Amino acid sequence: MKQLYDSERTAVVKLAPGLTFTVLNPNNLQRQSVSLALRVFDEKLVAALNEYSKTVKCNFSGTQNFISTISQLWRICNVKHPLSGLRLNDPYSAPIMGLMDHKLQWLRSFHDWLTAWESQKIEQRQGVLSRETMFALKHTVGTMCQLCEYLLTTPVCGQQMNYVLLGKFQTDALEFRFGQYRRMSGTNYNVSVTQIMESEKKLKIMSLMKVVSCDTGILTLKDFIAGCQTELESMESNAPTADTCLTPFLSLLNDCDAIVISDAEMSAIVFIAGYVGFKLKSKIPCIDCQLELLTQRTLECDYPTDVTFDYLSNIDRGRLTWPTDLTVDLVVQTIIVFKCITGSKYGKLFVTAGSQRSVVAQLALERCQQVSDLTFQCSTCNSTMTDLAQLCIKIVCNISLNNYTKRLSDHKTQSKTLKKLSTLTK
Repeated sequence: MKQLYDSERTAVVKLAPGLTFTVLNPNNLQRQSVSLALRVFDEKLVAALNEYSKTVKCNFSGTQNFISTISQLWRICNVKHPLSGLRLNDPYSAPIMGLMDHKLQWLRSFHDWLTAWESQKIEQRQGVLSRETMFALKHTVGTMCQLCEYLLTTPVCGQQMNYVLLGKFQTDALEFRFGQYRRMSGTNYNVSVTQIMESEKKLKIMSLMKVVSCDTGILTLKDFIAGCQTELESMESNAPTADTCLTPFLSLLNDCDAIVISDAEMSAIVFIAGYVGFKLKSKIPCIDCQLELLTQRTLECDYPTDVTFDYLSNIDRGRLTWPTDLTVDLVVQTIIVFKCITGSKYGKLFVTAGSQRSVVAQLALERCQQVSDLTFQCSTCNSTMTDLAQLCIKIVCNISLNNYTKRLSDHKTQSKTLKKLSTLTK
């Protein structure tokens, strides 16, 4: 994973965008963060390692299998809705339906695997979990198996359970609720049943109350959203125009021809193009316009034979949005413009410029008009391809700017850590 991170450290688009210096080098407090841990045990990281192994011609199957195993455990134990498996098209995100459910069988096998791993008597920090982590993990998995067996075989309150949602037993949600009980009971740790019932009544009343303003009295949610929209429009009207900010970058489009997109970046770009099509699918009501940007590929024989689609096909469970060549081309040209504007020639000007997203979006649109055919006009809704291209470019600009700011902050964090390390080792 560190090799993959080093290879993509300065890239604008990445196969593993979740990997950062903090994720791979957490301090003692950050090691307890669930969000940072989930960036390591991620399905997309397995596909990214698979693509990276082809580049360096090395076998990463051990790391991939371990990440996939822990990710699968998390998906089984984090189910909180009976229809989540259908929504995600993932059989491991579905609830446990019976004693012979394959997910419950997998948990039992996982517990046996942990027991066999522990019996190896491996020394600490030599390829084994710590004693505390191993005990907690075994105890949790074993308890979940026994809990499922009990709930599925024993009637509770006179009713037989049809399924079990293991995500409902997560500690965070339970502790948050009991924390509310304790605070509403005078910050008392040992609360009584009567205090819990009174707190439940108060919480239900609070959930039904409306947002109240000191100036105008009762403020509905519609008025609140309208006020936010008005404030946003006033901020945009006071911002400098994009035409004024474009003056220093007029010669940039001529320099874009020298930018080269690598194969690894192309695989990530195809994934981003699919995400762009997915986001625009709900915003574009016209079917003809949708077909210009995306196509639904559900059959294995419909997968493109291009190797750049391997990354997307590895993480596809059958419902991913597959982009068209035009969408991929729009994303490619936007990434080229962004790489050029954040390079050594224009980097300092871009950082100090205002309306950075507007600058990138307008330059990318001009670049796309130069190299792509945007003369299409829909006969159904009269929308032009330029309008669709602007929607695509806006999403890609958000992704690129997000990755760019993460890269800058990641570099700052790494520099601070290395400086501290060099001071301690001198």
